Formats: sequence, structure tokens, C-alpha cells
Amino acid sequence: MRLAILLGLILAAGAEAASLRGVIINITGAGVPKTLTVLKSAGPGRNEVARQMTSASGAYSFTDVAPGAYELDFQFAGFSPLSIQDLRIEAGEDKVLPTATLQLYDCGSGIAAQYLRLLDKPVQQGRISGTVVDKNDKPVVGARVGPLMLA
Repeated sequence: MRLAILLGLILAAGAEAASLRGVIINITGAGVPKTLTVLKSAGPGRNEVARQMTSASGAYSFTDVAPGAYELDFQFAGFSPLSIQDLRIEAGEDKVLPTATLQLYDCGSGIAAQYLRLLDKPVQQGRISGTVVDKNDKPVVGARVGPLMLA
């Protein structure tokens, strides 16, 4: 009898768990692999519940999520952070979020807009040269420039 009650409690607890999944893309519509995806509890403290990196196609999936209110944060170098707030997850729900789009981080220099124009003209091999300047057009000493990958 005790075993039956214990088994019933375990099964009932398992039925409570939910899942949350979706896809993160860039502005070209391609999935963004290895995006840091952090699920946090909503409200004061916003405690981290789980974290993972997106798959090669930009997909993420959290399983065994307790019912409740959550926030989902995305971070990837070269893109502005994205946060989805006010997520309600019900017991047993398999919640599929709409596709989310990461936007290129633009520090106000217009580099992101210039980069977007280059997307239409793929280059197999090339070289970038020039001088990095601040908002007053003064050279930034020691500035380093590297490739920005759009996944």
C-alpha cells in the first residue's frame, strides 16, 4: 500500500514538469548557434534555473521546468542581449515560443548598417584595413578589430 502511494506521488510530481523550447535567429533568418540561453525565475532575485547553448540551428529546449513565471535571456557576442519576460509555464505544458531575432549590436557608429550592406556581397577572401576612431574622430590607440560572425 505504501509503495502504491509513493509511486502515485512520484508520478503526480512528474506530470507537473513542463518544457520550454524555441529558436533564436539573426537578421538574415539563420539560426544562431552557441547562443547563451539562461532561464531565470521571475520576480525579486531572478534566480537562474538553467542555462544552455543553442544548437547548430539556434534551437534551445529546457525540460523538467516547474510551473511558474520565468524570464529567458539570450546573449551572443556582437549582438544586443535579448530578454523575454513574463513567461508563464503551466503544469505539463510543452511551451513553444515564437522565433526570436537577435539584432546586431550598434555602438552608434553605423558599423552594423554597413555590415548589413555587405551581406548581399559575400567575399571568399579579403582584407579589412583602416583606423578605429572615437566619436570625436580621434584614433583609438590599441583598438583591435576582428571578424563578426552571423552564424
